[in-house]
This record gives sequence, C-alpha cells and structure tokens, in this order.
Amino acid sequence: MSKHFKPSEFMCHCGCQQMEVNPKLVDLLEEIRTKVGKPITIMSGKRCEAHNAKVGGAKKSQHVLGNAADIKIKDMTAQDVQGYLETVFGDRIGGLGSYKTFTHVDVREGHARWRG
Repeated sequence: MSKHFKPSEFMCHCGCQQMEVNPKLVDLLEEIRTKVGKPITIMSGKRCEAHNAKVGGAKKSQHVLGNAADIKIKDMTAQDVQGYLETVFGDRIGGLGSYKTFTHVDVREGHARWRG
C-alpha cells in the first residue's frame, strides 16, 4: 500500500474483510509518518456500516467512506498529535479531532475540527 502501511492495517475490525481506503488518506498518512519521524498505529480505518453503528460512529462517518483513520503516534498524546498536524498540515487535512487516546484524521471535502 505504501512504504509504512499495509492494507491489513485499514481493514474493518468486525471481520468482514472490508478495507477499501481512499488513496489520498494513505498518501496523507505516509507524509505525516515521514515528517513526524515516528511510527503511526492505525487504531481504526475502514468500517462497514454495521461495525460503524456498533462502535457509535457518526451516521455519515468518513470511516465508512474509507476517508478516515484513527491514529496514535509513538510518544505523543492525542492532543499533541492534533496540534502538530494542525500546525504542519493545516487545511490539507479535512477532518481532525482528538480524543482521550487517539487522533482522528480524514480527507473529507471541507474542514472540521474538534476535541472529544
């Protein structure tokens, strides 16, 4: 898929084997990985509609569209990741939100920012 990411990392966690991902997301994550210089763990990538509903995802979740990933970056808090990405990438990231243990990144049209 890319230098640092395998297709299986984006696969839906319910076992349905869905892993269709927007190439723009993979390119963005690869660029983030290269710039930050630290490993990125994808906590959640593609979600089928059933799994998205089960985990309480938004009805029009970018995960269902294959446009989103929830990530952790080694030795950084979710809030630090969000701040870094906003500073370095700014408007190039569509959706960007931090939660207690991970950061959501997506390549939607338009921009959304939040803290969970």
